[in-house]
Amino acid sequence: MALQIGGYELAEVLGTGSRTTVYLGKHRFVPGLQAAVKVLHPNLAKLDQVRDELRREAALLARLRHPHIVRVLDFIEDGELCALVVELIEGPSLRELLEDQSEVISVRRVLRIFRTLTEALAHAHGLGLSHGQLDPSVIVISERDEVKLLDFGSVRAGTGDIAAENRPYLVPERGSQDLTADPGDDIYSLARLGEALLLGREVRARQASPAALDEAGAPAGFIELLRVMAHQDPRQRIGSCGEVLAALDRLSGSSINRAPLELLDLGHCQVDLARGEVRSGAQRDSLTTN
Repeated sequence: MALQIGGYELAEVLGTGSRTTVYLGKHRFVPGLQAAVKVLHPNLAKLDQVRDELRREAALLARLRHPHIVRVLDFIEDGELCALVVELIEGPSLRELLEDQSEVISVRRVLRIFRTLTEALAHAHGLGLSHGQLDPSVIVISERDEVKLLDFGSVRAGTGDIAAENRPYLVPERGSQDLTADPGDDIYSLARLGEALLLGREVRARQASPAALDEAGAPAGFIELLRVMAHQDPRQRIGSCGEVLAALDRLSGSSINRAPLELLDLGHCQVDLARGEVRSGAQRDSLTTN
């Protein structure tokens, strides 16, 4: 018999974390209604403190009403089971895109994704809420190329529990301290995500050089913006997402809007104008002009 919680039948596992297992939930009474159901591990569901933390996460998410932040749909306590039901987003995470070497993220797309994330964070910060754990695994790009920010409000993990690949995205001055996140943490992480998008790979502990970002095709103004957002001295960093958006607005109409079109997707093939080649599946041919 399939596992059930509330009105949902739990199908395949979508992911597993230190606290929850995420299932594809299919509503038993509303045909076609699906959601992501984050079920607390049984040993944790027995702890009132952990249940309270998940309940607070649900209440926090309910305050966030932004098209690029995943929506909470329900909080369910069903006997020994406890779960948070959120909007189901289908598509790869940014981490999966970075691992897919055949996926080219153009500069125009980088800038659009970056601005979208900044707007989502600005909404949350305006409500006094910070993410605190921004990394490529919590950003999903849907099949329609829509950006969604996940796991907003998840209880902040102790630094000892943070995966090695996620550490470069977190503010370095925290060290081993397990402190409450603030907007400045998100701004630093956003800058590192901008680097990863431009480079097409995960970032390292040390920031990418301006020369490396320039080689990736980034406009000079955007490179400087990332540098200031992730400045080694916290006092020198940009202080709010509003300032980041204002800086992006100042750049618009200049080098950003004049960034060259690099990739044409024609359905049956892709034309890489930067590399001068045509791609169809694994096959690549040189682009020639008459």
